[in-house]
Amino acid sequence: MSKIFKAFLVLLAIFVAVLGILGGYQTSQKFKYPVAYADYIVKYSKANDLDPFLVMAVIKVERGTFGCCRRTYAAY
Repeated sequence: MSKIFKAFLVLLAIFVAVLGILGGYQTSQKFKYPVAYADYIVKYSKANDLDPFLVMAVIKVERGTFGCCRRTYAAY
């Protein structure tokens, strides 16, 4: 690899690290995992002493990979 490309990669890594430090963990999670109704999830998970990201993960798993698909039968 050329020296310019290596220097670019190092600067890019430093930039990403600085953004991660300045932005904080929760801000980075918002961009990595955008969620509908995030305001409600955060509000009610904090009211019930739950981790908002855990609640979002459970919603994602329970919803399945295809969010647009709906069941045609009753879930018992």
